[in-house]
Amino acid sequence: MLPLIREITIKKRVLNQLQSALNICFSPLYLPREVDKHIPLHRGKNCINTLYISGVVLQRSKFTNMSPQVLATAIASHFSEKSQGEFTIHVVKPGWIHVTVNPTMLAAWLQTVASGGLLNGELEDLGDKGDKEDLGATEELPMPNAQCPMPNAPCPMPHSPFPIQYAHARCCSLLRLAHREGLITLEPEPDNSLLPERIIAPNPLPWLDSDGQLSLVHPAENRLIDKLVQVIDDLYCGSPQQRVNWEKAALDLSEAFGNFWADCRIWGEVKLNCENLAQARLGLIMVTQSVLRLLLQDCLGVEAALEL
Repeated sequence: MLPLIREITIKKRVLNQLQSALNICFSPLYLPREVDKHIPLHRGKNCINTLYISGVVLQRSKFTNMSPQVLATAIASHFSEKSQGEFTIHVVKPGWIHVTVNPTMLAAWLQTVASGGLLNGELEDLGDKGDKEDLGATEELPMPNAQCPMPNAPCPMPHSPFPIQYAHARCCSLLRLAHREGLITLEPEPDNSLLPERIIAPNPLPWLDSDGQLSLVHPAENRLIDKLVQVIDDLYCGSPQQRVNWEKAALDLSEAFGNFWADCRIWGEVKLNCENLAQARLGLIMVTQSVLRLLLQDCLGVEAALEL
């Protein structure tokens, strides 16, 4: 069974692991406070794999007598050992650290959100529970970025809420239909007036194939997952200086969902011959619905319609 992950943001998990490795490699050294407290990390422009890139070694190597390449290799080694297979680490000259999220970690993240992780914040440990203090983990879901106040703080009315509301309503109707047809089980049992909140069966959803690889490999699936990870990273792990256009983020996510729904079928032959794939795609719809609802209600201040 896939565990529910402790951090709702993958970026936070990467930052925690980087900090742990940096504490080991730089502990004897004096670093200016502004350098010591800041770890540069940004997303790679690659929808196929969830990739993070850090130039932290280039930032700090001038305070040592070691080359950036040597330092980056040492940090990558400590990171890999601590991450227990959650990530794949590569060092790229002259000292960039590339962190790719492995399929099992990404599947655990998707399972957490599909199971209501954005609603209740009851996130369990991923891996060794004994490293909670070291990684700075918390048992409660962190408050979102201050740029997106919660709950339901007054926000300017978006110019074009309908595409976002439509995408959310479409997610809800698809999930209710799948529940009625027995492909998934939702909680609470929905009728036409209730909002699907989480998928409770199958548990876990079949995110991975028999080889342990992510079963969602279509380009439209990859793009949608990439957008979902980005939005949650920005919501819960954005810097105070970061200015996010939440309307654009919601519209981009809605567009990615529309492309996914146009290209990736669930019913018909997929349901009959590839039930696992159909269920994984429904899980992706559940994750999308949860994130769209958060954006609509708490960032844009508009209704997350159940049907239109």
